[in-house]
Amino acid sequence: MTSKEEIGKSQISSKPAVNEAQAIKLAEAIYGLQVSKVKPLPSYVDQNFYIQTVDDGNNGQREYVLKIMNGNDSVNSELIQVQTCAMKFLFDEGLPTPNPLSTKSGAIMSLEAIGINHGDLNDHNLLVEKINISNENNGNEYRISGILDFGDMSSGYYVFEVAITIMYMMIESTDPLPVGGYVLAGYESIIPLKDEEKEALFTLVCCRFAQSLVMARYSVLHCPENEEYLMITAKTGWKHLMTLLDMGKEVIEKIWGNTARSYLKKRSGH
Repeated sequence: MTSKEEIGKSQISSKPAVNEAQAIKLAEAIYGLQVSKVKPLPSYVDQNFYIQTVDDGNNGQREYVLKIMNGNDSVNSELIQVQTCAMKFLFDEGLPTPNPLSTKSGAIMSLEAIGINHGDLNDHNLLVEKINISNENNGNEYRISGILDFGDMSSGYYVFEVAITIMYMMIESTDPLPVGGYVLAGYESIIPLKDEEKEALFTLVCCRFAQSLVMARYSVLHCPENEEYLMITAKTGWKHLMTLLDMGKEVIEKIWGNTARSYLKKRSGH
């Protein structure tokens, strides 16, 4: 039986080592792309490249992300198929996810996705674009234009997705404690949480902090050359986790609730 530790170590140690010239050859041979520009993108256990194609005079230059899966996951054809079909399904439904490109000989299947979580909604997996309007504070407003990396998706309770989002938004915020309220206000405008989900949310956020921090340190032991990327969460993560635990569930939930109500009231104009 293979332990979770062995699986994690295997993924890290089997991270691809493809150079830019090899990435160009792969894009041309597998997808028939004429590449004009390529550059590496940050990644965890896989390897990603930005690809820009030659302007053919008809469609102009096109942009792609070439993802090369780690040696452990790449042998699982069903995993690759599910990830690809999930992205295609969401794209066809109008969400700003990558639109998988078929190989020169392949095809993409459809998928009815119910109860599927992305599992890693952080700032490195989101693309945003500026909206050509200014708010009342004369600041810029942005909207999500792309959702990347479906390598951690899973079937489970949607509240897990909420907890993961709150955790990563806290990492990026200069005022992290109210962040959960803004996430809840937006999320519950679409899918209201059940009472038992709300009850579990604080614990789930703390668990995600702990999981991410411990896994990052473990991964650095096996892939020290990628330490800068792997330890991004740790820069402020431990401080935020300790603050949550010191203040406690009741206080944090009150902050989140008050923030959500205040935000929704302001948005409604009342």
